[in-house]
Amino acid sequence: KADGGHNLRVLYLDFVKDIAERYAKDDIIAIWDLSNEPGLHYKDDGDPIREAFFLLLEQSANELRAHGATAPIGVGNWGPLRDDERCLPFVDCLLTHRYYVPHCMTRAQFAANVAETAALANAHNLPWCVTECSWGAWDDLERAKNIPALETFLEIGAGIVPYILHESPVMDAHGKDA
Repeated sequence: KADGGHNLRVLYLDFVKDIAERYAKDDIIAIWDLSNEPGLHYKDDGDPIREAFFLLLEQSANELRAHGATAPIGVGNWGPLRDDERCLPFVDCLLTHRYYVPHCMTRAQFAANVAETAALANAHNLPWCVTECSWGAWDDLERAKNIPALETFLEIGAGIVPYILHESPVMDAHGKDA
C-alpha cells in the first residue's frame, strides 16, 4: 500500500482499464507492449516481487482483451529466455530485447541467443519482433562495432527496431553518469 492506504495494484489496473476502454479497438495501436523489461531488476526465480510483476502484466492483458483489443499484446523482455517463457500464457507475440554487446559476448554467443528466441517463437507459433537491439555508445566507432551483428536478425527474418542507432542525447541509453 502506498501512502494514504491506496492499493497500487488496484490503481494500476484502474489505469489499464481506462486505457483499454479508450484505445483497445483503436486502429492507431500497432501493438501493446505491456512493460519494458519487467524481469530486469528481480531476476531470481521465486522472487515474490518478480512474480507480482508478471501477474499484473497478465491481468493487464486480460483487461485489454476484455475490452476487445485488436492489436497483438506482448511484453518487451530483455532476457533471459525464461522471461519470454513466463509471458507465453498471455501474449500474442514475443517482443524481445536482444542486444549484441561486444564486451560481454562473442558474435557466436549472440547468434545462439537469437536462435533460442526464434526457436521459442516458432515452437509456440508466435510472431516476434526485436524491439531493442543495438547497444549504444558515446563513441561512434564503438557504437559502429555493434551494427554488424544486426545481420543475425536479417538472416532469420526477424523484425527489428534498431534502437539508439541514430543521434540521441543519451547515445548509450544510460547517460554519461549512469
